[in-house]
Amino acid sequence: MRTYVIVGRRIRQLLFIALLPLAACHSKASIDSIRQTAAAKLQQQLDGDFGPGKAKVSAVELVETSAPHYDGSATVRVGAQSVSLPVQVTSDGKTTLVSADDAKIGTAITASGQSAMAVLNGKYADYVLSPAIFSRLPAELRANRATFAERLQVVDPIEHEDGGYFGSGCLPHECGSDGAAWFISDDGSSAAAVIMETDHPTAYGAATGAPDTITFHVYGAQPADLPGALAGWASDNGMNNGNIASDAPTYVPPAKS
Repeated sequence: MRTYVIVGRRIRQLLFIALLPLAACHSKASIDSIRQTAAAKLQQQLDGDFGPGKAKVSAVELVETSAPHYDGSATVRVGAQSVSLPVQVTSDGKTTLVSADDAKIGTAITASGQSAMAVLNGKYADYVLSPAIFSRLPAELRANRATFAERLQVVDPIEHEDGGYFGSGCLPHECGSDGAAWFISDDGSSAAAVIMETDHPTAYGAATGAPDTITFHVYGAQPADLPGALAGWASDNGMNNGNIASDAPTYVPPAKS
């Protein structure tokens, strides 16, 4: 009996030692899973707060403080910059909650946008057609690129005013009837544009005295909410409630200074 007891203890000890690596592997895999889930949830939070693609979670590192709580940091890419963001995670392996103060990311996104927009300084208005800048214009305008680009053949230098960049242009010899203007905020987060387009009557219409008709197409804002520089350009070119191609609310031209 004495020998049996000793052997039994040794068997139990061996089993315990053999299980230790398995337990360690299971714990590591669990933390890896929590880390991956936390990274995905943080990405969802950033996309919801700042828009898809503005900030990309590249890594999350966690240390268990007292189960099921973890502290750590996330590395987030904003443009060419990497930002370290403290995170707190609560997870039981099935449900994972992530807490992070993303104000630092907002600041980095603003700075990144301002840096990207600074390239507009000293350029002419048609520089807005370059892919990196054009992608920031309203989607509806991007779908009408040909008409917009056609009216940026004669251009003025880009101006920095009203918290952003303003540019305008027109068709050659048609600056009073076919033009375009745009505005992008300093950080590139908002943009608006206006296209002025002339419809010429048919030969029969011209023979009967039908006049040309000018139509204004507004993108990225309601006519009454256009940025100051863009609103001034539209008003100077005669935009009014009768020639806006939309169901927009009543348009009130800006006061003359």
